[in-house]
Amino acid sequence: MRVVIEAVDGDRVRFACVAGRADARWIGAPPTPGEHDVRLEVSGSVSAAGAGEQLEPGRLVARVEAIDDDGVVRLRLGDGLVVLDEAGPATVVGASVEVSKALFELVPVAR
Repeated sequence: MRVVIEAVDGDRVRFACVAGRADARWIGAPPTPGEHDVRLEVSGSVSAAGAGEQLEPGRLVARVEAIDDDGVVRLRLGDGLVVLDEAGPATVVGASVEVSKALFELVPVAR
């Protein structure tokens, strides 16, 4: 997933993507502002949501793309995928979910 790092403060970053803006913990050496390819990981409370995609501080709405055998969920957000640490009762492939009280982590990936 491609994001734009807007601000850096230690291991905390402010980032933007096609669905909105949020703050996240950056895993690895602190990045420079600008475009980066990352894996976006999220944890939080999961519930059913209406259609659409949205990213804001503490909240994510996205469509469930897949659920792995180990319970890890892949969410579609724009042209990228978000990794959700575990499925909840509302997590059904093809449905939209809302992750509230969301904590985001960005992991840089080589392209």
